[in-house]
Amino acid sequence: DYTLNQGYKTKSPLTTVYKMNTEVKELTFENISVQTSDSQFVNTLIKAQVKIDSTKAFEYFSKYRDKSLEDISSVLSATIQKQLETITTQYNIMDLLGTKRDEIVNKSLELIKAELEKDGVNVLRIILVDTDAGSSIETAIANEAIAKKEAETAEYKKQKAELEGQAKVIEAQKEKEA
Repeated sequence: DYTLNQGYKTKSPLTTVYKMNTEVKELTFENISVQTSDSQFVNTLIKAQVKIDSTKAFEYFSKYRDKSLEDISSVLSATIQKQLETITTQYNIMDLLGTKRDEIVNKSLELIKAELEKDGVNVLRIILVDTDAGSSIETAIANEAIAKKEAETAEYKKQKAELEGQAKVIEAQKEKEA
């Protein structure tokens, strides 16, 4: 009914003591599927660094008994998926795959931490190792990047032509004055 601190203790022969590993573990969660605000589905591979909170070991034991973090990975996976999707539904696919990825991860981490801390599990870090939006989305993103680059090139050529035109006008005025 209570947690023992580290060190040597005496116990009654009728008392059972359960040992719990409180070291940091890195767990990998494959095929975590989340949806974005534009109704796109993304499969992710997530690595999470987790540990049992030694100050909340009794809460952990009350819920999971003497199971290790690896033994409850399906529970952790479901929680991570749910909290990640809570955030990803606020962003579009381009945000998730692009510039707002870190923001999404950080917001998700805060929700995941809050949810699992109640059970005595500390989540120290999550990493989106791989995100797969499907070939059609990835092709669309590549085409958008190409179109953006072409637009930038066209704008550069336009500015260059305008500057060359202004230079010719100035040169013509100088010849006329001479």
